[in-house]
Amino acid sequence: MKVLIDLNILLDVSLNRIDFVNDSAEVLSLAVNKKIDGYISAISTDTFFYIVAKNINTNKAKSDLRDYLTFLNIAKVDINIIRLGLTSNFKDYEDALQYFSGSSVGCDCVVTRNPRDFKHCQQPIYTPKEFLELNKRK
Repeated sequence: MKVLIDLNILLDVSLNRIDFVNDSAEVLSLAVNKKIDGYISAISTDTFFYIVAKNINTNKAKSDLRDYLTFLNIAKVDINIIRLGLTSNFKDYEDALQYFSGSSVGCDCVVTRNPRDFKHCQQPIYTPKEFLELNKRK
């Protein structure tokens, strides 16, 4: 199963967001253990780096991003993805780019803590908790 992992999942883990870190880390562990094919959008890398460097430091941002790239795939952003994002009904342009880049590589679903941000998606949208429950039933 190909899964688009929203940026907030990575940030939950790297910033140790107490209320969310456990479920988000467990989602990422599914990718580490090759139970899912985890994808992030190419645009997520620069946003991730900026936020982690600002909140912690540059070394942490580099280290964590390098670690994530050992088990996550990158969904590219090209002119077609940008055009789709610009003409979409998404309120947040970044979410649109994430979604369309994930769709371009055939992601089956999106895992995010903010499902309402992806309400225009055709694929199923899951919170980390919902996604983990779904995978326990398989």
